[in-house]
Amino acid sequence: MITQSDNQLPTYQTFGEKLHINFDEQQIVVKDMEGNERFAYQYTTSATLCAATRGQLISDIIRSKYTIDEEFAAINNAQTDPQEYNDYQTFRAQAKQLADGWLVN
Repeated sequence: MITQSDNQLPTYQTFGEKLHINFDEQQIVVKDMEGNERFAYQYTTSATLCAATRGQLISDIIRSKYTIDEEFAAINNAQTDPQEYNDYQTFRAQAKQLADGWLVN
């Protein structure tokens, strides 16, 4: 899911038993109802459980960007679309780093 905030968010936010992992931060310009511009922050956010296993964390992070069908397509199209495959593998490595970052907290 995409999250927007007027303030920078931490990478890991807990809400009771739920965990939000915010990543791929971008500073964006948004307009209010009167057309005034201001800066805000936009993130890709993965929602999961604080007690999730490493595998579940990785899976939930990947699902924040890829559906199961999109993930299988990226893997199966490695020969015909190597860029899509490489992008997926780069994101998969990022998902592992994010999961590990939570688990060492």
